Amino acid sequence: MKYLVGMSGGVDSSVAAVKLKKEGHEVIGVHMILWSEDMHKNKCCNTSDLLFARQVADRYEIPFYTMDFREIFKKRIVEDAYLKVYEEGRTPNPCVSCNRNIRFGALLEKGVELGADKVCTGHYAKVEEQDGLYRLKAGKDTSKDQSYFLHRVTRQKLARMYFPLGDMTKAEVMKLGVKWGIMNQKRFKRESQDLCFLPEKTPEPFLKRNLGKEHWKQGDIVGPEGVKLGTHRGLPFYTLGQRKGLDLGGLEEPLYVIGKNEDKNELVVGLQDQTQLRKVQIKNLNLIAPDLDESRIYQLKIRYAGKAYAGKLKRKGTSYSDDSGELWNGEVEFEEPVSGITPGQFVVIYDGEYCVGGGEIFI
Repeated sequence: MKYLVGMSGGVDSSVAAVKLKKEGHEVIGVHMILWSEDMHKNKCCNTSDLLFARQVADRYEIPFYTMDFREIFKKRIVEDAYLKVYEEGRTPNPCVSCNRNIRFGALLEKGVELGADKVCTGHYAKVEEQDGLYRLKAGKDTSKDQSYFLHRVTRQKLARMYFPLGDMTKAEVMKLGVKWGIMNQKRFKRESQDLCFLPEKTPEPFLKRNLGKEHWKQGDIVGPEGVKLGTHRGLPFYTLGQRKGLDLGGLEEPLYVIGKNEDKNELVVGLQDQTQLRKVQIKNLNLIAPDLDESRIYQLKIRYAGKAYAGKLKRKGTSYSDDSGELWNGEVEFEEPVSGITPGQFVVIYDGEYCVGGGEIFI
C-alpha cells in the first residue's frame, strides 16, 4: 500500500508515519504550510515543527514534501469558520471545518495526485469497511477519541482515509515515540492547547486584532426582563451557557449566559434552568451513515469532551450541497433538557461506537 501521511511535527503523526514504514508500506510524508498572522507564530505547524517532521522523515527514509495551503486555510478556516462565526454572534469550532476542507479536502486531493492509496493522519479514530460501505468509528483510546472532529467528512472520502493510531492508546503511542527516538517534547507539551493559528493562550488578543472595533464595545448585561445587572466587555468574549467571568457579584443564585441581543449590544443572563433546551435546530448536517433511522434513539454529543445525551434526529426539507458533498438542515430532540447548547458548535451523532454524522447548532 502507498500512504500519504500528513506530518505536522507532533508525536502522533510522526509515530503514524514511522509505524507504516516499519510495516513495510510505501510512505510519503507531507507537511502542510498553514497561514499564520503577521509578526506572530502559530502554536503548531510552524517552522520548528516543519524541521522536526523533516528530521523524522530523513531518519526513516520517508520522502518528504511541503505543501502550501496558506491561502485556502486563511479563507476557509480562519475567516469563514472562525472570524465570520464570531461576527455573527456564535462560538466557532474551526477544527471540524479544517478536517472537511483541508486535511481531508485539499490534502486528500494531493494524495490522489501523488497516487496514494490512502491519506493518513495521527487522529485517534478508525475507518471500517464492510461490503463496500465505509464507516467512521471511535478510536480505541476513548479519552483521546477524535471522531467528533471528523464527523463532517463524507463517506466517499472515508474510502481514501486511514488512521494508523486508531487501535492504539496515547500511552502506547508515546512509548513507541520514545523507542523510535521521535519525541518532540516541546510540541507534546502544547497538545492541550487548541487552535493552531492562535498565537496566545486565549482567543481574546487574536480576536481584538482581527475583528472590527464595532464588536468590542462594552454593553449592558441584562436579565430576561431587560433589567441591567452589569457591563460586558464585548459580546464575542461570551458563549451561551457560560457562568464564570461575568463579574456579577452579590447574587443569591449563579447566573448563566442565555442569549445575546446583537442589535442592542446586550448580553442576556438567567438561571441555569433557562439554559436548558429539548429541541435544537441544526444546519450543514453531514450524514456518514446512509441508513439514518429518524425513529431511533442515538447518542448525541454537543461538545468534544462532554457526555453523550440520548435523543433523536430528523432531517428537514431537501438536501443541498457545498463543494464537499451533500448536506441537510435538521432538528435534534433530546429525551431530557440539556444545558450548555451553544450556537456555532456541533451536535455529533453516535450509534454506539460509530459516528453517524453531525451538524452545526443554530437554535
